[in-house]
Amino acid sequence: MNTFGSTHSKSRTVLRRTCILVLLFVLHASGFTRAQEQEETSQFGVYAHGGMNVQSANFQTLPGVPSCCPRYENGSGAGLGIGGFYDFSFASSLSFQIRLGYNSLNATLKTDEYTSVLVNGNVTTGEFEHTVQAAIGMLGLTPLAAYHFTERATLFAGPTLGWVPTNTYHEQETLIQPTNNGTFVGGSRIRNAYSGTTPDASKFYFGLTAGAQYRLPLNASSTLFMLPEVFGTFGMTPLVSGMNWRANSITAGVAVEYRIFEALPPPPPPLLLPPVKPPPPPRPKMPA
Repeated sequence: MNTFGSTHSKSRTVLRRTCILVLLFVLHASGFTRAQEQEETSQFGVYAHGGMNVQSANFQTLPGVPSCCPRYENGSGAGLGIGGFYDFSFASSLSFQIRLGYNSLNATLKTDEYTSVLVNGNVTTGEFEHTVQAAIGMLGLTPLAAYHFTERATLFAGPTLGWVPTNTYHEQETLIQPTNNGTFVGGSRIRNAYSGTTPDASKFYFGLTAGAQYRLPLNASSTLFMLPEVFGTFGMTPLVSGMNWRANSITAGVAVEYRIFEALPPPPPPLLLPPVKPPPPPRPKMPA
């Protein structure tokens, strides 16, 4: 009897059956794992920002408002933004987000004017400060394209469309120098003080927005996140019709996001392999 041939045939049979069992186990395990996986579909949340409004201008006076200002050119002020957002993914690293919120575009424009004045018979330098304090509230809609260049970091870019329901102003001219002497006609150190609704104020705002965000998980199931973020908006439309006066902003804050998951569809049925027939028994060796 050929003992070597019989042993070799049995080894091949055992190896073949072992490979089949391993393959079936892998197929079953992969199907189970996939069934347990979830696919990220969308997120929604709220945000709160604070920051700085930076305004650029090139005008001497508001429409119909008396002023001796030589020219307003720039201004700044504190800004506030609150709102909510909805985000849905359409690729592994890309998503679309839409934000709706309230933003304050408040700022104060200042211009100093210098002239010579007579104080107690002596010529000295006089300084007049012209100011326009603008209080502007906007409801903004911002659709953003989002690029997730890491699992936690995201870049955003898109337009901001705004409706401006409130735009008021307070303008005045203040005598700064000399500090302890001198007044305008009427005995006050302030003149040309006017306030009210800004004449010819634009109701529509359009700007270009870009930002960055970092995602920090708040729970083990990765459904709740805190997101530090920073955004900047460059205003493209004037705050007053026909005037060169635009509002820009740089803000930073925190968002809280809830992520919605959807279970993946079930996997295809496992591949069934045909049964393996045992090899035929070895033939007995005939005696010589």
